[in-house]
Amino acid sequence: MPASTPDNPGKHTVWRGPEQSHKNHRRHGRVKCHDIYCTLGEVLDLSASGLRIRTTGKLSVRKGDAFSMTIETLDGPMLAPVRITWIRRVGFRRHEIGVAFVETGEALARALGTLARAAANNEVITPWYRRNGAA
Repeated sequence: MPASTPDNPGKHTVWRGPEQSHKNHRRHGRVKCHDIYCTLGEVLDLSASGLRIRTTGKLSVRKGDAFSMTIETLDGPMLAPVRITWIRRVGFRRHEIGVAFVETGEALARALGTLARAAANNEVITPWYRRNGAA
C-alpha cells in the first residue's frame, strides 16, 4: 500500500511540525498543579515518576543529588525520597528543577494520585468559572 503524500492525500498520515519531531522520554503523563508546594518550592506539574518545581533564590541542590523532601498533599505533608534529574535557569535567581521519585510507597502513591486527580479537575473547572464570573 503506497504511503500518503501531499500529492496523494487519501491515506492516513501523521504530520509532525518541528516542535513535535523530538523524542518524548517521559514515562508517565503530566498534570499541571496550582498552589502545591514542597521543600524546594512550588510544584508546577507532577506525574507518577516525578515533579517539576520552580524555585526562587539561591539554588541549594545539584543534578544527581538524592534526599527526602516534603510534599504538601491533600492528605497532609508527605515525605518522598527523590533525586534531582535536571535543573534549568528560567530567570534571575529562578530555576525549574526536575525531580524523580526514587521510591513511592503505598501511602505516597495514593496521596499523589489524589493530588493529580484534584489538579486535573481544577484545570478543567477553573476556566469555566472565570469565563462565567464565578471566580
